[in-house]
Amino acid sequence: MSNAQQVLAQICAVPPRVEKPLTKVSGLAAIRLARPNLSKAVNFFLDFGLICIHNDGNLALLRGTADKTVSVIIERGASRYLGLSLVVDSYEELERLAVVHKVSIADNHPLRGGQSVILKDPDNLMVEVIYGATPLPSLISTEAVQINRPEHITRINRTVRLDYNHPPRIFRLGHTVLGVTHFAKTLAWYQQNFGFIVSDFQMMAEDSVPVVAFMRCDRGDTPTDHHTIAIGSAVEIGHLHTAFELTDMDAVVAANVILKKRQHHHTWGIGRHILGSQIFDYWRDSYGDMFEHYADGDVFDAGIKTGYHQFDGEALHQWGPAVTADMAGKIPSLQLVKTVISRLRDSTQDDLSFKRLINLIRAAG
Repeated sequence: MSNAQQVLAQICAVPPRVEKPLTKVSGLAAIRLARPNLSKAVNFFLDFGLICIHNDGNLALLRGTADKTVSVIIERGASRYLGLSLVVDSYEELERLAVVHKVSIADNHPLRGGQSVILKDPDNLMVEVIYGATPLPSLISTEAVQINRPEHITRINRTVRLDYNHPPRIFRLGHTVLGVTHFAKTLAWYQQNFGFIVSDFQMMAEDSVPVVAFMRCDRGDTPTDHHTIAIGSAVEIGHLHTAFELTDMDAVVAANVILKKRQHHHTWGIGRHILGSQIFDYWRDSYGDMFEHYADGDVFDAGIKTGYHQFDGEALHQWGPAVTADMAGKIPSLQLVKTVISRLRDSTQDDLSFKRLINLIRAAG
């Protein structure tokens, strides 16, 4: 750990993990959305590379080729991000959550199978925890391109030709990122209930409350994604983006070309992140929610220690285009102004003081 990281670690006011969480979730199962027009919503995700397995006009269920249960659930209603679904590996863990939070265990939709409890996080976002979902069969994925390296030739008598007519199939749901009102309270809630470990914090100088926490599942010696959930001190509360894994960098490029041809809203990319290391590309659907394609991300086991990093405009990527105003949340709107004013009125229950807002704007560049 560098001297700069040691300084940040010393002033950090929140812990990277807790000793005895209520459960240890094994992964992110799904995100849940509401949309007024299911056909329109589903068509975006089909172009994005998901597969629709059910759509009755009121409920649509979509998946990636390797998802073991449906990973996008869309119900008819006013457009919003409803919440997320996590997985536990034992019924006993589901029971513990039900008892502690005083909620009932319910059966899932027959096409999902298993049982679940519905919790609410500190920002009143729905967090569904599921157990025993009926496993979906694996489907054929988009074939990864064999890479020829100077001392490791794998592609012989074969050429590389990318398909720009059919969207590369999404492999699986990867992670979801949330803007939160009270960072320490929300971090503690996710750690204590689900056993998340912070892989990396991003912080501002002389501020003990981090700006971002990238959290991974605690699966012991089994490697898991660098982050399954991330939370951030963003101006907007709720869903910031959700990411889906593609097979490789070529699939990310091919998807970029296809989505642009089909006139979807491009936000930022292609590039490579610093924390998590993923090759990334960001898009918005027609309802304004952001979704990411990524490939080649880091995986850590539970033994890796938490990193502490400076938050600034160059903290998001190693290479690629400059961070756009859209990605940084700097495109002004009446709703954004209303959100800022509302949050600044009561800083006792909200991290967003006027000073922190100015520092966030400056740090983002």
